[in-house]
Amino acid sequence: MRRANNILLVILAVGISVAVGGFSIPAQGETLQRQIEQLRRLVEQQQETISQLQQRLEALQDEAVSTREMAAAARQQAEEQRQALAEKPAVASGNPKLKLSVSGHVNRMVNLADDGNKTKGYFVDNNTSVSRFRFVAEGSVTEDLSIGTNVEIGISPNNSNDVSQFNESSGDKFDQRKVEALFTSKSLGKLSFGKGDAAAKDVGKVDLSGTDLLAYAAVQDVAGGLFFIENDGNASSGVQVKKAFNDLDSSRISRVRYDTPKLMGATLAVSAGEDQRYDAALRWAGEFGDTFKAAAGIGVFDPSAPGVNYRLIGSASALHTPSGLNLTGAAGRSDADSGGLDTEFVYLKAGWQTDLFSFGKTAFSVDWQRTEDGAAKGDTGDSFGFAVVQNVKDYGTEFYAGLRTYDLDRDDGPSVSDIIVGTFGTRVKF
Repeated sequence: MRRANNILLVILAVGISVAVGGFSIPAQGETLQRQIEQLRRLVEQQQETISQLQQRLEALQDEAVSTREMAAAARQQAEEQRQALAEKPAVASGNPKLKLSVSGHVNRMVNLADDGNKTKGYFVDNNTSVSRFRFVAEGSVTEDLSIGTNVEIGISPNNSNDVSQFNESSGDKFDQRKVEALFTSKSLGKLSFGKGDAAAKDVGKVDLSGTDLLAYAAVQDVAGGLFFIENDGNASSGVQVKKAFNDLDSSRISRVRYDTPKLMGATLAVSAGEDQRYDAALRWAGEFGDTFKAAAGIGVFDPSAPGVNYRLIGSASALHTPSGLNLTGAAGRSDADSGGLDTEFVYLKAGWQTDLFSFGKTAFSVDWQRTEDGAAKGDTGDSFGFAVVQNVKDYGTEFYAGLRTYDLDRDDGPSVSDIIVGTFGTRVKF
């Protein structure tokens, strides 16, 4: 740059000389000398200005480089922080050897029920899958053995199995569903110690339809608290839906449970628990290429209940994957001793799954359940239902709606009106 300035000075000087030579100036040398001096000072001032501009430009260039470096550093720091947050769990275990995960869901619905006397709206928590949260911890001891815990708490305000025409606000229901220690070996099986599912729990609810959130063998769960109303006088019969209909399921108890490793898709589970309660169940699930999925289960247990010797239940379900068509069936019997009820039930369902929307499957089903000798000897309960469930898979959300009828015929006592229940609701998982 300095060399360029010198060249510029020479050019200006030559230009001045030419300009001076081209003008008619007085002969006095003193006047010419003064004009040349003025031009020299002017050139020096312009040179100084150019030098200052050059310094300012260099400073601006340095500032621009510094700004770019700072911006790049800020972007890198932000990316490192983002990656650190993505890798760091929101909830950490107090034991670094165990990985802790938190999950659960909220499942709320509205029942519009006509009991033959009045039609009312009931705002309830869906007892088919109550709202809950769980803490699951797991850590590997060896490649074969892992140790963990499972704590699951149900939070069910106005549970659909409790709300009735005479108690529309049944209050908050907190349930210690599972509090158990888990020891799992890939080669030897799984040992569960504490409160949790007995071995035969849910073995009668095997279901591949995609609508079991609203429609499954336990048809009473949707509106179990409602009472049948007598045809004469519009008085309560004293019989609730959950008594007239029964899927004879086992339960969650404090127990020790053992599950064998899976062999050709099958597992055997046995448990022994409080009040001398014993369960055994065999489960199987498999796929036949890309065409069929199927699952089944059968279980027997002693519920240690008055008037009951044992209960035997089973279920099976099959899905034709290409078409989405599916069939589900379940049945069970409670064998009674003297004074008990030989309660029996049978359940059938036909369903269809399809991709109506890009964000998740839509499932439809129609079903029927019959319970014999549910609330009293000679009772016959029939329930027909229709259900649709829409999945929003990326957000763990399901929307559902359905219609169900409950019909109870009694050999002893006054006849009662049918109950018709329309339902809509949603389950959001986290």
